[in-house]
Amino acid sequence: MAKFLTQEQIDEYKECFSLYDRQRRGRIEGGDLITVMRCIGSSPTPAEVRRHLLNHSDAAGDLDFSSLLSVMHRQQQQEAPQREILEALRRSEGGEEGLHGGLPAEGETHRAGGETHTQRGGRAAAGGGT
Repeated sequence: MAKFLTQEQIDEYKECFSLYDRQRRGRIEGGDLITVMRCIGSSPTPAEVRRHLLNHSDAAGDLDFSSLLSVMHRQQQQEAPQREILEALRRSEGGEEGLHGGLPAEGETHRAGGETHTQRGGRAAAGGGT
């Protein structure tokens, strides 16, 4: 599994895994998997976590670190298309502007109807028009 993950990712996963390996036996409880995955930065649904547990947990419902690496690799593969879709939407909407409705950010100035407006505190304040 290490061939699919960077050493930096493995180190980060190990650190989080260790936080939830309370008895220091090299295993985490299946009930902690969703928390561990979110701690690492993943966004699994409860259904995805159940599926991972069915495929990777032992008879007691626990996972070792190697199993966590497999779970995280599979989860990254599932989440990659979602990230690509979000990125494509951002690009098609004109970058960050599309994410907040095209309104200028606070302090930005724009022109509308011959007047200059500056965005302050969520409202546009009219300035002198030219």
